[in-house]
Amino acid sequence: MPNIPSDQKVFTSPMCTFSVNGTVIAHVQNMTFSENIVRANVKGCGDLIYQEFPSLSIICSGSFSYNSVNFRTDGIPDALKRKVGSLQQFVDTLILGEEPITINIFRRKEESKDAKTGLVTGGLENFATIKDFYLENDTWSISNESIATKTQSFRYSTPIIYTL
Repeated sequence: MPNIPSDQKVFTSPMCTFSVNGTVIAHVQNMTFSENIVRANVKGCGDLIYQEFPSLSIICSGSFSYNSVNFRTDGIPDALKRKVGSLQQFVDTLILGEEPITINIFRRKEESKDAKTGLVTGGLENFATIKDFYLENDTWSISNESIATKTQSFRYSTPIIYTL
């Protein structure tokens, strides 16, 4: 069994929160991120076995599902600007005025603990920052005997990295 420090705990949903431009996003059910490396197959004539798998590109995507409260305000604010004067303004904004979103994911952590009472004061530490999020899909659904949900899917250009 690995020797895990006592101050480290698994990352659970109650420990997670995320924000866009400093605004905490509420009612999140699920977050998923995927970073897929596209590779080529390299072999020569007469070879049965591939010799190399060089990286060609990386495709980064993510999605968020929310319990829906209000279609106009659910999800990431301004991921898709729907409050417009006309359909043409909606189209022009999508084509000409789209701006990427930066998302910060935070993990709750213990900042201090009272030695007498055992009460804990918590804080947040940055778990990951995801830059250049662009909306690809905005879905809302409701079905019999369930809570309405909204799901937003995104592409992002920069993989999640941790600097030294």
